[in-house]
Amino acid sequence: MLLCLNATGQKVVELSQSDISEFVAAHNVWRTEVKAAPLKWNNAIQKKAEDYAKKMAISGRFEHSNCNYGENLYWFSGQTFTPSDATDSWGSEKSLYRPGTKISNTNYQDFGHYTQMIWHNTTEVGCGVAQSSHGTYVVCQYNPPGNFIGEKP
Repeated sequence: MLLCLNATGQKVVELSQSDISEFVAAHNVWRTEVKAAPLKWNNAIQKKAEDYAKKMAISGRFEHSNCNYGENLYWFSGQTFTPSDATDSWGSEKSLYRPGTKISNTNYQDFGHYTQMIWHNTTEVGCGVAQSSHGTYVVCQYNPPGNFIGEKP
């Protein structure tokens, strides 16, 4: 990953092809376990995710973007990061999910990051990373989105 300091003191993380491959592969490890088709990288989604990661890094606010994609967010205070750090964190929610459970207004907060990663209808992912004095922000966005109330992943 290449980090560049801009005028706001925020570091723009330029993802290498290796980083992109790791994001996709790490997602697909979790998807393979449930026999979901592998995700493909989408550069347009990456740009939106990157823009939102930058916005959070500047503001220090950690909240969803309300975009038209599914979205997983990851934050940590350190500077060392790998794409697997984020995906494994989201995937750790698997232990809270009982296969076949429908998404509800109350349960998705327990395992919604995991179920978004494995959502069967989702076919594309794009991720962005930004750093500042507030920490490191990772945004992955998914098309089509998942976690629909009343549906199973």
